[in-house]
Amino acid sequence: MVSCASWYSIRKFVESSRASLTSKLGEVQEDLTVSKEARDQYNEILLASREVYESLSRESKGSPGNTVLESKYREALSSKLSSLGYTAQQEVNMRCKNEKSGIVRIDILLRKGNERSILELKRARGNQGYEQLARYLLGSSEEVGYLIYFGKRGVRMSQLIKEDSGIYLYDGSELKKMEIS
Repeated sequence: MVSCASWYSIRKFVESSRASLTSKLGEVQEDLTVSKEARDQYNEILLASREVYESLSRESKGSPGNTVLESKYREALSSKLSSLGYTAQQEVNMRCKNEKSGIVRIDILLRKGNERSILELKRARGNQGYEQLARYLLGSSEEVGYLIYFGKRGVRMSQLIKEDSGIYLYDGSELKKMEIS
C-alpha cells in the first residue's frame, strides 16, 4: 500500500515533469496540435482519400491496393478535393533548391484560400515517401505536406509540417519530430 506522502511525491513529480515538458515543447506543440484548421484539413483530406479508395475498390472488384495505378488515385483525389472547394493541380513541376536538378514533380499541389500544401501519393507503404516529402518541404516555400498511402488494407495518411526547428510528423493522433538524413 502506498502512503499519502508517497502519493503526494508522485503527484508533484508528474506535475513538474509535465510543466517541464510543456515549456520545452511550448509554442511548437501548441501551434501544431491545437490548430482546429489544421485538424479539419487533415480530416477532410483523409476522408476524401478514403472515399476515393472505396470508389476505386468497387471499380476494381474489391481489391485495389497495388492493382490500381497511382495516376488513377491522383486523378480521383484531385477531383474529389476540387468538389470540396480546393484547387488541386496534378503533377506540378516545382523548384526545389536541395535537389540536384533543381526541379521536382509533385503529385498534387493543393490550395484553399491562402494555404498551400503538397500531396504525395504512394501505392505501397515505405520510408521513401517520408524522406521524399520532407526533402520537398525543406527545399520549397511550402510548409505542409501530406503523405497518402493507398494499400491493400486501406488508406494511411501522415501530415508533415515544416517549422524553423525541423520537420514534424503528425499521424492524426501524435506529433513527433522527424530525423532527416
